[in-house]
Amino acid sequence: MIPIYIPTFMREERQIAYNAFGLEARSHVTLCTHDGRADELRRCNLGAKVEDLGHCEGVAEVRTKICDLARANGHRFIMMMDDGATLCKSYITPDGKRKLHPVVRGDKGDPLVFELVETVESLLWEYPLVGISPRPGNNRHLPSLAVPSRVYSVFGVDLDALEANDITFDGMQKRYPGAKVMEDFWVVLSLLTIGLPVALNYDYAFHQQHGRPGGCATYRTSKVQETAVRALNTHFPKYTKIVMKDNVSWGIDGEAQRYECHIQWKKALTDAQSLL
Repeated sequence: MIPIYIPTFMREERQIAYNAFGLEARSHVTLCTHDGRADELRRCNLGAKVEDLGHCEGVAEVRTKICDLARANGHRFIMMMDDGATLCKSYITPDGKRKLHPVVRGDKGDPLVFELVETVESLLWEYPLVGISPRPGNNRHLPSLAVPSRVYSVFGVDLDALEANDITFDGMQKRYPGAKVMEDFWVVLSLLTIGLPVALNYDYAFHQQHGRPGGCATYRTSKVQETAVRALNTHFPKYTKIVMKDNVSWGIDGEAQRYECHIQWKKALTDAQSLL
């Protein structure tokens, strides 16, 4: 089974993803934190494998350091999973509708985890980035895969493919200082615009609540969000459009709206592939 890395920060006592796993699945999971939080994470999660990533300027750098760590441990394929995500199985009913099984936690849920990871690993031989569908909207897509698609929160990565094409999660942050969020958009667009397809699997789904204390909420201000959106638009102007979105779920700085990007995922891929 390929390893699962869970980035986490200042949520030591609220490890929703890790605590949903049974003992066997946990043996394949590494909790990754930074900036002095490792000892507290170990104290609150006895027996967990914990890695201290040192100082990190945001989640983009965290994900890059996780990739470096996995490389150093000899891995090509890995999974990353947000610390607040829970997993469930999605299936097609006899009348042709897609529905979700309830989330199963603990040891009884481990067979689902192993099945999901095995599915992602098999797809990584074909796609450099393979995501799991978010729960909202899962029922509206009957095929198992959507290609291309946005991928975030729970996904597998082919580290060979990223390295071969000089793509890193902190690539946008390095080129555009202050753009330390929306790293998932950056990696997906970087792959699509060189003709490499990205897949989203709908036979499984994840659920998570946004806006929890800790993690990106410790620094994701309106300015940080705007900086990342404008950086994406500057780098990929043909496939991105800046829009304002009601800020109900995040509550950044208490603002009523936030900057977002509308992305033409399919056009980015088809344009690139037409030139190959």
